[in-house]
Amino acid sequence: MSETGRWSSEAASQALAMPVAEQLQQLLALEFEALKVQDLDRFEQLQTGKTDLLAELARICPDSEALQANPAWQDLKEILVDCRDMHRRNAETSRCQGIHPQS
Repeated sequence: MSETGRWSSEAASQALAMPVAEQLQQLLALEFEALKVQDLDRFEQLQTGKTDLLAELARICPDSEALQANPAWQDLKEILVDCRDMHRRNAETSRCQGIHPQS
């Protein structure tokens, strides 16, 4: 693939990945809100959406090594790091409350 083709493909992937990552970030915030008020039904409803968004990101994004090596993906990396931290916070909150997701 030519350099121009590779850049065009990366730009298209980034354009697709950013809104998906932002949706994941919003979903993780909703998940935390459900955990805070112990709304287990809402928490469980969000699990499928989270799984779907993660699968979509895995499909769109390059592998971790390529993502780390390319500064063009910096904005996405920042959102994904925030999502990772939010997920860890939510996992810890659910453990403290004795909640174990079904998915």
